[in-house]
Amino acid sequence: MPDYMFLLESRLSPEQRAAMMRVQELSAALGFNVYLTGGTVRDLITGASLRDLDFTVEGNPSRIARELEKGGAKVFVEDEKYRHVEVLFAGDCEGSISAAHDDYYVRPGTRPEIRWSTIMEDLRRRDFSLNAIAISLNPASRGLLLDPTNGLSDIEHGEVRALSIHSFTNQPARLLRLLRFAARMGFKVEQRTQEWLTWRSNATCTTPSSRKTPAPSFMLWHGKSGPRWYSRPGKKRNCWK
Repeated sequence: MPDYMFLLESRLSPEQRAAMMRVQELSAALGFNVYLTGGTVRDLITGASLRDLDFTVEGNPSRIARELEKGGAKVFVEDEKYRHVEVLFAGDCEGSISAAHDDYYVRPGTRPEIRWSTIMEDLRRRDFSLNAIAISLNPASRGLLLDPTNGLSDIEHGEVRALSIHSFTNQPARLLRLLRFAARMGFKVEQRTQEWLTWRSNATCTTPSSRKTPAPSFMLWHGKSGPRWYSRPGKKRNCWK
């Protein structure tokens, strides 16, 4: 099993290491469990550059933000409703801190009700398995990889897999996010996810305002240079470039 803390410490810049240690110290002082999550862990595993640090805490990140500001960090986005802050640490190191939460939908396509949760519940409600991996920064489990949806295996097999068909019915914009991941990382779209995309492209989506908007009809094709969307029926037209 890889030593993820060794990987982190060897891949992070000195400024990023200092920021990670500070968030870890403040979380412990406040009694919060804290984890590296999302794109940071995905990029660490795939070998991509670590552009910013994504933290998830089982607690209110605003309390951490107040302490970070005392040390000179700048909070440039703070959403109290969703408990999400974006921070510029010393050395122009960018990061975000979010509260672990679950999204409860009364019905597909409506605005979700936010429920504060554990890290495992937070990971399971995410869009794609490759974004649902975390590394513990807590003293008793530091370096432990949390992977409740088997995202590590999908990364190893070069696949982008949606965790639910509702990844697209609840947030249709995720369709474009999936394409971006597949093209940028050279991954293929997992078979069942591709079936959901085909279904979604022929459906109509209900927006939070109850206004129905026809979804465009697209077909996903995997060529040598990666995935491409084409409109259908009629002539093939590359809708991704």
